[in-house]
Amino acid sequence: MDKLQCMQIFIKVVEQGGFSPAAIRLGLSRGTVSKAIAHLEAQLGVRLLHRTTRQVSLTEAGQIYYRNVRAILENIEASEAEITGFARRPYGHVRITAPLSLGERDLSEILAAFCRDNPEISLELQLTDRFVALVEEGVDLAVRIGLLEDSSLIAKKITETALGLYCSPEFLRRRGRLYTPEDLKPEDCLRYQNRNSGRYWTLTHPDGREHKVQVHGRVSSNNGEVLATMAACGLGVVMLPKFIAKDYMASGKLVEVLRPWSPGNVGVWAVYPTRQHVPLAVRHLIDYIAVHLPERLPEEDS
Repeated sequence: MDKLQCMQIFIKVVEQGGFSPAAIRLGLSRGTVSKAIAHLEAQLGVRLLHRTTRQVSLTEAGQIYYRNVRAILENIEASEAEITGFARRPYGHVRITAPLSLGERDLSEILAAFCRDNPEISLELQLTDRFVALVEEGVDLAVRIGLLEDSSLIAKKITETALGLYCSPEFLRRRGRLYTPEDLKPEDCLRYQNRNSGRYWTLTHPDGREHKVQVHGRVSSNNGEVLATMAACGLGVVMLPKFIAKDYMASGKLVEVLRPWSPGNVGVWAVYPTRQHVPLAVRHLIDYIAVHLPERLPEEDS
């Protein structure tokens, strides 16, 4: 019998005024109750109860122990009730990380609406294009774009967003029109630094043909906005998610090239450390993002 159970039995003996009433209330034998009290007294080296044939009463040491143990058990009950509340309602603090461009353009507004709708959840948002180690850095949730590495992390696909190939009008005038993937030279391509991106772009034609374009231009970056700016300055062709490219297209700084060849879509994922005991606040946030983010990200043209 562990110490906590012995303490609970002790409290019940005092409150019920005897071993037998306590045993009945707890559904235990009188001998079990007696052994629990004897075990406590042996561990503490003091007598906790005066025993008579009719009743028990607290010794001076027993009074002190009863007062302190009752406070301990009440704190345990309160803590369990509070923790159980996490499983019943969205509540608590969530640390989330996401790519810089996605966070600034679309995710921040979604999270603002989430906070308005869920006043008992607080968020800490870290925007970075660095690969964040969730467990080591204490992050509850990551929103990631692209291919995922094999790992023990759990990934839920939220949506897909379309990719396109873009360059500046000035680059096209200097370089000449780009009609087919064969027209694209490796040195024309601006490269996104990602351990899964590789040095090839795979382009697909509506008739099913595929073509791989080798990529090793002079400029690379781990940030889509930086690459978009570089392309807008005439340094080459960049593969971008369309949610980044749309503003540059609207301003005339970038134009889409090589249509109808297409790099297709890329997955957007919610990644979290474990499938077991996921806090309700985290699950609720994933579901919220999964509903609202697809509304804001353009899909591939039909």
